[in-house]
Amino acid sequence: MPDLPNSRVPSESPKARCPEALAGVLDWKAAVRRLDGDEDFMHELCKLFLEEAHSMRSRLESAVASEDLAVLLRAAHNLRGAGGTLAATRLTELAESIENLAHEGRSDEAHALAPTMLVEFDRLVAALLLSREDRAAA
Repeated sequence: MPDLPNSRVPSESPKARCPEALAGVLDWKAAVRRLDGDEDFMHELCKLFLEEAHSMRSRLESAVASEDLAVLLRAAHNLRGAGGTLAATRLTELAESIENLAHEGRSDEAHALAPTMLVEFDRLVAALLLSREDRAAA
């Protein structure tokens, strides 16, 4: 998988722009702020996320299909961490809700939310891929 191009905003630029493809899926500005303004590092995190996306999706599909609450809990926990790092708010919230339900032993409700988490994961991957293509074309 090719590297994400470096699209660092010059330091004299008053504001960094959120890539259009990511709007509504992750908050680029918030994620970069959490990284002390280091857009290069954010691009690296996006690259690493995309490199792991296939295996993460496989684990998530298994968790969704599984009747095992512990498997779903692990998948939700991992996605909550990844989503939080990338400021993917909706994915993070869904994963956290599933974790909370799992800890409360509410298996049916946790499993009912799992397909929605999978859809949100797919939205994040698609947005990151589109953003990478947009930057490569620029």
